[in-house]
Amino acid sequence: MDANTVQPQPPWSDLRDDLLGAIANRLNSPTDILYFRGVCPTWRNAVPKPNNSSVPNSLKFPFPIGPNPALNPKRRGYFTLIESTVYCIQPLRKSSDTRRKNPKSWLVKIEDSDKVGKVRFKDPLCQFEFQNLSVHLPKVLNLLDYKVFEVSKVYNLHFVGSGKNPEMEFNELKSTRIKKVAVSSKNDPFVVMTLHTGGKLGIWKMTDKKWNNIDDGRERSHYDDFAYHKGKFYAVDFKGHVISVDPSLKITEYFDPDFLYAFDSGSDSEFSGVDHDYPFYFQVYKLNDEENRWGFVESLGDRAIFLGDDCNFSVSARDFPGCKSNCIYFTDDSFSEGDDDHPGYDTGLYDLKNHCAKPLSAAVGYSELFWPPPTWLK
Repeated sequence: MDANTVQPQPPWSDLRDDLLGAIANRLNSPTDILYFRGVCPTWRNAVPKPNNSSVPNSLKFPFPIGPNPALNPKRRGYFTLIESTVYCIQPLRKSSDTRRKNPKSWLVKIEDSDKVGKVRFKDPLCQFEFQNLSVHLPKVLNLLDYKVFEVSKVYNLHFVGSGKNPEMEFNELKSTRIKKVAVSSKNDPFVVMTLHTGGKLGIWKMTDKKWNNIDDGRERSHYDDFAYHKGKFYAVDFKGHVISVDPSLKITEYFDPDFLYAFDSGSDSEFSGVDHDYPFYFQVYKLNDEENRWGFVESLGDRAIFLGDDCNFSVSARDFPGCKSNCIYFTDDSFSEGDDDHPGYDTGLYDLKNHCAKPLSAAVGYSELFWPPPTWLK
């Protein structure tokens, strides 16, 4: 056969519906399914539009989660679960523009709005919602025009008052403020854990009429962080003490090492913790599931860790240009420099190789991961 002969394209649109459905069921995210459906009309008709949310719809969670002596006994209401997604966005192809030959990734957190087609734009590492960013962003953001990767799901509980509620007093507000929320993976029974007032943990299952407050048997437990991994929630208290809680509320203690952050490493087999000493010193540990012990991690290789107020995650720097490998991204007020009107304003970058920290704004070549929006987005 002549090497220059143009080979005919396979008739992809003729694939059977059952085969297309089987392929779609193996895709990892709603964004992947959107790309799949966008190939041609036949594929779009064969595969239903994905549900962007990974949690059951219209759930009403009990209120309150924990006891509050100041709470008005007539107070009525419930919580709804709000889901946000951290995306990494990249251009589909390199530009001939010399300024865009090596385009970098853009990391954003997007929360669905009550208005159809509208979204809320948030800082990837905190719950803060920015109000005046629309002038810097395109009016329409079609994710099919870019390479889009779902990096992490983030959850919050929103209080909805019901009935003839009296005006809420200041001391009652702590019953509505939830520091962090995590849910079980989509392949496991649906379970929600919260970190709320006074560093207390609450857990809720579909069959529960009220929240279960976690009691680890210690007098002064004050938890700072937690995450879900392989059927269990792992929680870390302010002294670095670690426990795991399964859906049956069985508690397992881990006595070494001590750390303050916990997160799923993005792998079925890896779960990690980070120790943070002040002012800025981090160490990373990885859980050995079989031995229930934590091993020290000297280097992250090409990976980077992100520690946020309401979510922790890690990514491959090789896959996300503009992200610095073997580093930890974290937030601290000392990095804000009085300028808090854009995402990443208080983000720091910690290098695990030389154990030094700097404001993200001072990291040459890596400072624009969160802000400003890349030029190729316009």
